Amino acid sequence: RNEAATLGRCLASVRDIVDEIIVVDTGSSDNTKDIARQHGACVFDFLWPDSFAAARNESIRHAAGQWLLWLDGDEYFDDTNRDKLRRSISDLSEENTAYVMKCVCLSGQAGGTATQVDHVRLFRNHPAIRWEYRVHEQILPALKRAGHTVRFTDIAITHTGYTDPALRYKKLERNLRLLHLDLAERPNDPFTLFNLGWAYADLGRVAEAIPLLERSL
Repeated sequence: RNEAATLGRCLASVRDIVDEIIVVDTGSSDNTKDIARQHGACVFDFLWPDSFAAARNESIRHAAGQWLLWLDGDEYFDDTNRDKLRRSISDLSEENTAYVMKCVCLSGQAGGTATQVDHVRLFRNHPAIRWEYRVHEQILPALKRAGHTVRFTDIAITHTGYTDPALRYKKLERNLRLLHLDLAERPNDPFTLFNLGWAYADLGRVAEAIPLLERSL
């Protein structure tokens, strides 16, 4: 949604590697959808249901390929990692395997360091494999239940979505709201408790963060 500033770079980094591009738009008011179509994407409108998992699952519903690679609109592969991705995709087999890539989240703060997070990014298109959680959504639980192997790669994706401090704060406030919705549905879920505590800590509200993190542990 409203990713016009970054979506072109995102799609250009994979356009000549993948067989199809599916973009699910949850209510853009800029020219995000036009940019997506210019890069050969099939664009589908989806009413935002307060759940990133639901939006990602909608994209899977439209995908025809045997393998799925997901990216957010503010992410991209640089040239080195594009080459790595191309080689990895050329070696895909019929095995039920998912592949972890590194998400390098750039900091918008002066002198700040990037944060690196491991994400499952490439997996089989299988009806039993769907996303869970409204925010910080996860595909790994479904992969484990389906008995799919998970392998790590050295492929890195650059994420620029938190370089603007004002946008970062807005996203953290949004995440808090979605995490509280998840917690209402999963009252003692350690993953939700951890992420809720971490969000409060990121906002400097440490006194509210600590009890949640202790419950998570």
